[in-house]
Amino acid sequence: MDAAKIDGSSSWRFLWTVMVPLSKPALITGALLKFVGSWNAFLWVLIVTKSPEMRTLAVGLQTFTTESGTLYNLLMAASTFSVIPIILLFIFMQKYFVAGIARSGLKG
Repeated sequence: MDAAKIDGSSSWRFLWTVMVPLSKPALITGALLKFVGSWNAFLWVLIVTKSPEMRTLAVGLQTFTTESGTLYNLLMAASTFSVIPIILLFIFMQKYFVAGIARSGLKG
């Protein structure tokens, strides 16, 4: 920060040219994990929503289970389609996700 101040950079310019590019992998990793958590939300969505049109896919997968049994073939097909967006998001953001985990110091 001192070098940026000596070069005549303002606090905002330092933030946008130095800090944001350095923290981009961590921000994207946090956003990706938050999105996956929201995508898989079940209980909160079931409690809060009234109409079936507003519910998430996790709640919608519950409709394949009835009192007479579970339709496993349809449930697995629907589960596959509900996982595809998460997989595509991870494939496109994998570089940032790996960098964000590596910078956080977590060992896997």
